[in-house]
Amino acid sequence: MMRKMMLMTLFGTFLLTAHACGNSDSSGSQDAAQEITYQKSLERVNLFESDMPSDYELIDYRQKAMDFDQFLFDDTIEGPYLPLIWEDDVNDSFGFGAYVGDNRPHEAGSQEGVSLISAVLSATLNGIDKQDQHNQNFVKQLNAFYNESESVVLNGTNASSTDTSLWYSLYPAILYTQVSMLHEDETRMRENTLATIDSWYEAHNIMYDSGNGNYEYTKFDFTAMEPSFNGIWKEPDSAAGVGMLMYYGYKLTGEDKYLEALKETMDYIEHYDGSPLYELLLYYAPFLSGYLNAEHGMEYDVGNTIHEIFSGRSIPRGGWGMITDSFGDYPMSGTMGSTTDRDGYAFSMNTFAAAYTIPNVLKYDARYASDIGKWLVHLTANSRYYFPDQSETDHQSCTQTECKTFIDITNASFPYEGIINGHNSKTPWIGGDPLITGWAETDMSVYSGAATGLLSSVLEETNVEGILKFDVASLEMNQGSYKTYLIHNPHDESKSFTYNANANSAVDLFDGVSASKVATSVEGTTELTLKANESMVITELSEGETVTLEDNRYIDESGHVLTLLHVTTGLESHANGATLTDSVTLRVGHVSPLDDDAIKRITVTVNDQEFSSDDSNEITIDTADINTEGSRRFTFEIEMDSGLKDSFSQILRIEKDS
Repeated sequence: MMRKMMLMTLFGTFLLTAHACGNSDSSGSQDAAQEITYQKSLERVNLFESDMPSDYELIDYRQKAMDFDQFLFDDTIEGPYLPLIWEDDVNDSFGFGAYVGDNRPHEAGSQEGVSLISAVLSATLNGIDKQDQHNQNFVKQLNAFYNESESVVLNGTNASSTDTSLWYSLYPAILYTQVSMLHEDETRMRENTLATIDSWYEAHNIMYDSGNGNYEYTKFDFTAMEPSFNGIWKEPDSAAGVGMLMYYGYKLTGEDKYLEALKETMDYIEHYDGSPLYELLLYYAPFLSGYLNAEHGMEYDVGNTIHEIFSGRSIPRGGWGMITDSFGDYPMSGTMGSTTDRDGYAFSMNTFAAAYTIPNVLKYDARYASDIGKWLVHLTANSRYYFPDQSETDHQSCTQTECKTFIDITNASFPYEGIINGHNSKTPWIGGDPLITGWAETDMSVYSGAATGLLSSVLEETNVEGILKFDVASLEMNQGSYKTYLIHNPHDESKSFTYNANANSAVDLFDGVSASKVATSVEGTTELTLKANESMVITELSEGETVTLEDNRYIDESGHVLTLLHVTTGLESHANGATLTDSVTLRVGHVSPLDDDAIKRITVTVNDQEFSSDDSNEITIDTADINTEGSRRFTFEIEMDSGLKDSFSQILRIEKDS
């Protein structure tokens, strides 16, 4: 069924209005009532002290990325540890270490794809022509990472999958695929890309089928064509890495086998009990789930996937997630790494990669725009501390003269590997593991600096401090129909700002949050207004393009999906942490774009017990029937008359009569 929509008014009456608020808690009080809004919250982001960081400052990440590229790829520059780049005559390629002052020799096989491929990708995304720089084609030279005998891109020019862990195999392959998609004229690279994707398709079939949908492995050996567990750690989020390659395989070839494999990888992520985050591959899962929901009618819980990325409750790598507080006097909220290692350890590469990947989900599910916008404002402000010119020198590991000289020569464009909450009697300690473990002579991270351009390529400043414009279609590698951007107002008051359209001709601006056109016939710039702490997800449409609502999807005249129609639900009657005693009625509120929509069914799960209610927005549960006590997570699954579905969870405390 096709429903025409009035673009300027569809969401206007309910965007921040809950249905029938003011229900009593178990003791009859009205104090527990909660307002339900269209925007869904993310628990970890709610721990930030405010939307707008109190010490907000935005550095020029693009200039950092441009300087990094200049000093990394120049083989004539002189100074301590310089030049960093060297020729690999064996493989007709190039190399540099993972760190400045890397202790490994400059010889074929010592370079890593996570550094080299990422550096070429980042530079390309920021407008640098890596096919013709210093009289070299650095794009073509990345083909050295393709292992001919195993038909797969790996992390080293002489690497074998027999001794490479899953994320070190998958992440370089994803980066290589993205470089290929930006350089269609590199035909050999495209051939290697498709062969790599097909190899991982075969690997997926073996891992998924032999393990009954299992990714509980450490590596996959493409020589023996079998996965294995080393007895120490597992990398279950490799399913999301394989899924990203399957997405690209489907986009590049149209073959349904890749789409079906992608669905299976997201099935695994969806049903994983807890957070499967090992390093960073799970960052791709929200986008992939959102894409499948919008384009292929699936019903994955993207909110839960984002929550598990941020949660800090990683199953394979305890504590891995998002930092939510300060390290001493340095705010670290929004950065990514370990929440437990040395009381907190933020990593620059993971942080930059997260900003580049996770927000892509907003193209298909704008309900998380405000909390992701809030997260990104904190991330961009606090990531400045990774760079040596942004913090107190006595908190940094660079103390030797050679290191300080290197920082001066390179304009402080090489970030530290990470920031440790407490080390060397300093809080924080800005450095990393190389000096601690003896890997290198400095903690300046080349592999992290290679990812700076990922962040800078999706970030654009507006004329209002704190209101930033983020590209949330970056993973499409310019293969999508339109560009889409997140803009968030972190201020506690309404703000007007100048929106710069990136198109070369007049465009209409469609907002995925309000599902309406907020401006038409825009050439160059226009003024937009955002209320306090609210967001827009703007798609730049061709001028005059008609948008319709069909099968719960907003589409253009050619059938391209702009975003999905969603319902948002929440518990109106009880605040988080409320106490339940005796027989208690839980009332669910909803915000739906459909005026006549109503709740058809509520299913509540607690402690593996399930309770349900039909044709009502209330469900009554006797605490005597719940086989546990204390604070427990209640999971609510809601189905509407329209067929729209939503889920949420909330901590409630169960108290029984003694």
